[in-house]
Amino acid sequence: MVKLSQEPVFVLTKPTFLFDKIDANYSHPERVNTVKKLEKLEKNGIVKIRRLNTLVKFEKSRTSEPDSKILPCIEMRDVDMDYGLIKLRHVAVGDAGTSITECHNDEILFSRIRPYLNKVVLVPPIITKAICSGEFFVCTSIDKKIPIGYLWLMLRSEFVLNQSKHLPTGSLRPRLDEDDLADLLVPILKNENTMTEINDGVMTALKTYYSTFTKISMLEKAFFSSLNLPDPIQIPKLFFSFAKQPSDSPRSSYRIDPLFFHPSYYELLKKQLKKWASEKNREIIHLKDLAVKDGIARWKSKVNNPTGNIPRFGVDNITGSGISWDCNFVDSDTTQKTILHRNDILITSTGTGSTGRIDIFDEDLPAITDGHITIIRLQSSVNPYYVLAYLHSEYAKRQLLRMERGTSGQIEIYSEDIGNMLIPYPKDTKIIERTANGMKEVSTKIQESKKILRIAMCKIDASYNERKFGDDKLDELDTTIPKQNWRISR
Repeated sequence: MVKLSQEPVFVLTKPTFLFDKIDANYSHPERVNTVKKLEKLEKNGIVKIRRLNTLVKFEKSRTSEPDSKILPCIEMRDVDMDYGLIKLRHVAVGDAGTSITECHNDEILFSRIRPYLNKVVLVPPIITKAICSGEFFVCTSIDKKIPIGYLWLMLRSEFVLNQSKHLPTGSLRPRLDEDDLADLLVPILKNENTMTEINDGVMTALKTYYSTFTKISMLEKAFFSSLNLPDPIQIPKLFFSFAKQPSDSPRSSYRIDPLFFHPSYYELLKKQLKKWASEKNREIIHLKDLAVKDGIARWKSKVNNPTGNIPRFGVDNITGSGISWDCNFVDSDTTQKTILHRNDILITSTGTGSTGRIDIFDEDLPAITDGHITIIRLQSSVNPYYVLAYLHSEYAKRQLLRMERGTSGQIEIYSEDIGNMLIPYPKDTKIIERTANGMKEVSTKIQESKKILRIAMCKIDASYNERKFGDDKLDELDTTIPKQNWRISR
């Protein structure tokens, strides 16, 4: 007979600050051990523990701007979980739905829904005023001695994550109460010089990252200008028109529906491209003609071990502004063609609202995708960054939109449709090279900003462990892949 352990299943602990709260989640070992670790760091004179409500005040006010006002809009889906960065979007207040809470630069947005996703955002300095989802707590600093960039990283750190992710209530959409948020314990380094150094790194990273969005907009205009290609004509009032013949459809089977023959593509965009192609020394080709044989497909690897070392990307990992590494790590047969090659272009191809995001894989390491991402593997003579620049343009976005098919949330974009996308491809290699260099510069800046944030996090980690952080450590940090313990355990 096996002797059962006499250790108790639950140990009742003294609540740190939350009163009248005693339950399994509150007493979760990860949360309790995190609090103990913080107390030990404070006892050793490394940090001072502060409750969050002594550092910030919580505000939630509806914007007073008129419905016609166009403002930056921050929603949950815009947040990169690895680094807390956002993809800037601008919408009219009247079209923002429930995302009408006002926020400003240097305010921290803390997600109250599913805090284990670690969606904590510092509103960048380039934004004077914005609107955000009502699921964010808007946190305004009230202690100016604590640099806001440092505080933001701390609210994203494992110390806060390990507390907050065990406190939400609710089953379908678990949320964090404001009282629970207010009582989160935040470690503040006593070494003010280190805090300032970390904050400077954060601000440099944010400036580098968000300045790229202005460059992307300028790049698209320069792209159209270099090709002498006009901006896509605005959508007319007429909702749809019909094809004149079956060959107007890029598919082998004839398709007729309002979305597919929406005039933003069929009557206007396609004519503009054909007019451009009819001029001297210019041609328009299909994307599949730039790819290797069978080079546009969804390749799903066979997983040998679900807890291995090869990253496997899903739809959430393709953000449109750099690949997110918050993914599963598996073991797979690295001899398969499904292993990603450097400069493969990835397009999300499944799901309502998630299709059509595009990134380039530019790492020299094995990685795979699940079955919901289309991989575009180009011929060696084709510059991938030129194709990437076009795929981010309005012409490509409208083509991708018309390719969506399906219902009940299972929207799909199929590989054969993507292969038939029309791409203006000038014979002047200088135009291609100039466009590609601009796109590569933008991608590089995004990667650089993430590396700077990674180094800032490592400096914090070194401070807690009383280790020196020297230049000899920089080589091993020359990557945007987060450390294993920064990823979110779901």
